[in-house]
Amino acid sequence: MCNILIAIQAVMDTIVNCCGIVYLILYLKHVILLQKTCYFINFGIFYSMNVTTLLMLWIGLDRLLSVKFISWYKTLVFKYYLTFILLTCFVYSTSMMTQGYLTLENEPEFCTLSFSFNGVSRNVWSLCQFGINIAVIIVYSILKREIQKQVADSKATKQMMKSVYTVMVIYMFGWVTSIGAIVLAKFFTNR
Repeated sequence: MCNILIAIQAVMDTIVNCCGIVYLILYLKHVILLQKTCYFINFGIFYSMNVTTLLMLWIGLDRLLSVKFISWYKTLVFKYYLTFILLTCFVYSTSMMTQGYLTLENEPEFCTLSFSFNGVSRNVWSLCQFGINIAVIIVYSILKREIQKQVADSKATKQMMKSVYTVMVIYMFGWVTSIGAIVLAKFFTNR
């Protein structure tokens, strides 16, 4: 199951990275756009980013459930479990995108990813993303402890622990740092 979730996350991350090319062009040309235009240009990036952030939490929870509740995990009906996970990701992303659209003002702006939303919707989005990122760190920390408790000190255990540490380091230097910077920027700017 975990491999399928990781593959779906990779697709979402690819969309984020491919859409970033459009953003880079706008940035380099210093293009001023109406906020709604900026929103729609960044729609693919934002939607995929929302899905992949929540999916990262689900991947951690899936790993934790498979380690902590082995017997129960084996009884899960795969298609329902996967459907539930993906449905929560898409509902979350759709609700964030909807509330972001509803708060747009159609004023000209320098189109940046972090300013595709306005006011309350940007604050809600930033705090939700930050909260999910913190939850991911907590889940992976619990997963690390569970793996250490259940598995003897072997080469396989060391390899599994190295994998968990690698995910955590990459995640903290990627998503957590980016979203943390957006939250901090909110306190130092009037936007």
